[in-house]
Amino acid sequence: MQKILLTLICTISYLLIPTVAAPQNTGFTIRTLELRGTQFTVVSADLRFVQLKMFWKQPSGKPFSSLENLATYLSNNKIQLLAAMNAGIYDTNQAPLGLHIERGKVLHPLKTRRKGYGNFYLQPNGVFFLEKNAARILETLEYQKQNPKALEATQSGPMLVRNGKLHTAFQANSLNRLPRNAIGVENSHTVHLVIATDWVNFYDMATFMRDTLKCSNALYLDGSISAMRIPKTRENEDGRFGGMIGIIR
Repeated sequence: MQKILLTLICTISYLLIPTVAAPQNTGFTIRTLELRGTQFTVVSADLRFVQLKMFWKQPSGKPFSSLENLATYLSNNKIQLLAAMNAGIYDTNQAPLGLHIERGKVLHPLKTRRKGYGNFYLQPNGVFFLEKNAARILETLEYQKQNPKALEATQSGPMLVRNGKLHTAFQANSLNRLPRNAIGVENSHTVHLVIATDWVNFYDMATFMRDTLKCSNALYLDGSISAMRIPKTRENEDGRFGGMIGIIR
């Protein structure tokens, strides 16, 4: 009888234990991190749960130009914007300087020219792109050789990190410090959008991408004009841009 009562009590106790659901992975995080006195805003996107898209022109053919215009367009089309940031370097006409692909369509071709003025031409430069099942960054000539079926892409330079190694031109004590932004790939489905909220040199930014965010490949996007927009937060800077990156749901 005691054995039966003990079994019954244990059964009742088991049934009364509340079930706690595991937290849902939203695929999207925002962090403020620091390296050597420089603060970085980091948006991390798990592409199994959210989408990353490139944007340049509105349906009318006119460039979106600003993160605010992009946010308004997406809202009007019932698309939730989680975060947005300027993409690769562009020219004075707000056209991408290099490759720009949206939804598999090449809107601006790959630029393989090796010499020129500015950061874009600090070799190696590279391409961030999305394939069907993976996010990747490749050096420009490697991208040209492999010719992947990219769904979204932006080209810029220089590469901050390539196959786990920092760009050899970067110097730890460089005084070339500016606000800067970048994109890095941690693995096939994890992408980090990063903007330095303080002035930073290339070496420290590359080190942050590799050592803090564990990006084996990372691409510099642009400098002092860079901005990030995260709705419902204080991070709502803006500018006049060419291509832009949007994390959407």
